[in-house]
Amino acid sequence: PPLTVFGTRNVIVSGELGFGVPLKAGWSWGARYHATLMKTVAEIATPFNEEDEPANDLYVGSTFGLDVMAGKDFDGVEPYLALGLTDVSTVFYIGDDAVVSNNSTPFFGPTTSLGLQVKKIKHLDLAAEYYGAFANFNNESDVTGDTINPGARIHTLRTRVGYRW
Repeated sequence: PPLTVFGTRNVIVSGELGFGVPLKAGWSWGARYHATLMKTVAEIATPFNEEDEPANDLYVGSTFGLDVMAGKDFDGVEPYLALGLTDVSTVFYIGDDAVVSNNSTPFFGPTTSLGLQVKKIKHLDLAAEYYGAFANFNNESDVTGDTINPGARIHTLRTRVGYRW
């Protein structure tokens, strides 16, 4: 719900739709579409002039993408690989100064996940994953000809411990 907590109001809606297909000899493959919409209202950027009263800013972001993936089950230990394309777009309105900072080079590029899922321990579901977004297809040049965004990149690691009833 759009509740203000510690001066910040966030609204996030996210979902995905996918399928998986088991194959012979423990192999499987699948695909998924994912999307997220988010809005943040808060005093994010301070006023340019220190004497001015602060005002709320508005940050709006969206992501969407499509991935294909494959994995192989080795008796409860399943490594997997996913490859995809993702778009990340943002708009930032600075309320103090009525400035709209539009991201002129939103990220659109390849992504990959490389992970391992383990289901060998009774009731436990363990996983570790590397996720990377490597290059931005939306590069632009400024008036000097220099590239503004030579390629946004993100690299993350995640782990999961789940309990299966």
